[in-house]
Amino acid sequence: LNNTLRTSTGELQVNGVQNAGSKNLTLSSRNSTINADLIGSGNLTIQPGTNLSVGIAGEAGALQITTGELGHIVDGWNLITFGSSGNQPMQIGAYNGQESVRFISTTGLMDVIGTQTVTSGNMEFVSRNLNIGADLIGTRNLTIGPGTNIATGIAGAAGTLSIDNTEL
Repeated sequence: LNNTLRTSTGELQVNGVQNAGSKNLTLSSRNSTINADLIGSGNLTIQPGTNLSVGIAGEAGALQITTGELGHIVDGWNLITFGSSGNQPMQIGAYNGQESVRFISTTGLMDVIGTQTVTSGNMEFVSRNLNIGADLIGTRNLTIGPGTNIATGIAGAAGTLSIDNTEL
């Protein structure tokens, strides 16, 4: 069975090692503290409560995922997802990882502030309102998309999600 650790109003604290094996692990809360390793080879999802902002690697957000907490994500996951479909803004500081990573905030502003480096996995950004303000570095696939049935404009072309020349 896949595992979901969820709290709708309180703080979710991970104080002991969580080894999901080959199963998926989802952490869902308004506020979380990850003090121990998250181990697995399935998919790891860290998502906020409904419509809460997300701050990754020291950036602003109601749900904070600090660089120290990122250090507890042990290499080996198939896919690591930060965020969820919804209207939560997301600010992303510098992130370094090996696994495939997905950042998702379908209608809130997603602001990439720090350099994103993924050494052996894919990198994906799902947002209708994306600002790329730092380098995206990797050796595999980069996917940028607004989600389902939304037009994307590249280099000045019209679209709900617009990626301009400075972001390319």
